[in-house]
Amino acid sequence: MDKNHEANRKAHEEDSHEYHPHEDHYKTLVHFGEDRHTLSFKAFEQTPWLNHDSYEHVVTGAECAADYGTTAGGNIILKNFDNKQTVYKKELDGVKMAKWMSYHSVPHFSHMNEDLSHSLFDETRGRHIMVLLTEDTKKDEHVIKAFKNGADNFNNGDLVFVQSGISNKHDHMGSLLGVTEVSSLPQVWVVTPTSYGSIKYPLSNLAGNIDPHQLTAENVVHFANEF
Repeated sequence: MDKNHEANRKAHEEDSHEYHPHEDHYKTLVHFGEDRHTLSFKAFEQTPWLNHDSYEHVVTGAECAADYGTTAGGNIILKNFDNKQTVYKKELDGVKMAKWMSYHSVPHFSHMNEDLSHSLFDETRGRHIMVLLTEDTKKDEHVIKAFKNGADNFNNGDLVFVQSGISNKHDHMGSLLGVTEVSSLPQVWVVTPTSYGSIKYPLSNLAGNIDPHQLTAENVVHFANEF
């Protein structure tokens, strides 16, 4: 693979919980092999029009594939956050590949900001979001730790985890969920953006009457599985 692309892969190795797609978070979709007639390549070449998550697209020689855990005709994502190397193993279909790229385009756990909000609330990306609403990070330190530990222990499906407040200009989650009083925090929700709004499901609806002030990583994983 070209040395410049290898350098990009290794750049900015420090993970950040703030999402800045053009500054800190780099993503490259790599296709191994130059035969443009394969189903794999046809799916790969469709993705720039089907996915809008700031990916670089690279075609390189099939001889490099084994070094990256795949085979000739394989497609992988290289990025500098979360799992830095992810092999595509699903159907050779451009739409499905683009959706897979969307899920892997943002950190599995992150803090809400404008860039992340734009990515998360595009309903075409097909994401579900579990959000922790908190303003007092010192008082809720144990809640935040449990939420992040739960996120670390759940890696199934297309669910991402976000910590957000309700008072800053980029804290759209609070207004979306109708949460305006700091005294009502912390709260945990699952949100699914759609073309007609959002589907919203609060932790309080979960059987067992879980108190978010006493949140555990097990609660987070259970909520994710139930959803």
